[in-house]
Amino acid sequence: MSADMNEVRRLFREKKVAEAVALLKNLAEGKNDAEAEFNLASLYMVGAGVNKDIAAGLKWMETALQQGHAKADFCLGQEYLKGVNVEKNVEKARAFFIKASEKGLKEAQVALEQLPPQTVVVPVVPATVGLTEPEVAQVAAEPVRQVKQESVDSIEPIKSEKIAEPVK
Repeated sequence: MSADMNEVRRLFREKKVAEAVALLKNLAEGKNDAEAEFNLASLYMVGAGVNKDIAAGLKWMETALQQGHAKADFCLGQEYLKGVNVEKNVEKARAFFIKASEKGLKEAQVALEQLPPQTVVVPVVPATVGLTEPEVAQVAAEPVRQVKQESVDSIEPIKSEKIAEPVK
């Protein structure tokens, strides 16, 4: 941790919140300090020491993300998972947790393990052998159904060596 961030922590401990926030802003804006950006984002998201400003919080979180801050990925994953300050989206949460986990954040790996199975979209098309071209087009135009990954994984492969007799 940088000496500047230690100073920020000291100021917060001494209840000198305005000075701590001013130093964080200086570090985030002037030095592009990812840790300062992340902490400033966190303050804006909850309204601690500053007026609550979700847009500013997300802006600073994004800036910290661009510099590879793992906790920023993790926190955004939590936001999307819970639907707090952003629209709930489990798949976006999963993507942020994966990034944080790849950066070595253990909490992100735990969060990934607790997520429900991923949903994948698999087109379900009945056999089209013997159908006319317009009938095939109609089948292809049918809506795609969503299938849970665990359902796809449990599909048994066809055991027969001959699927169909050739058309003569």
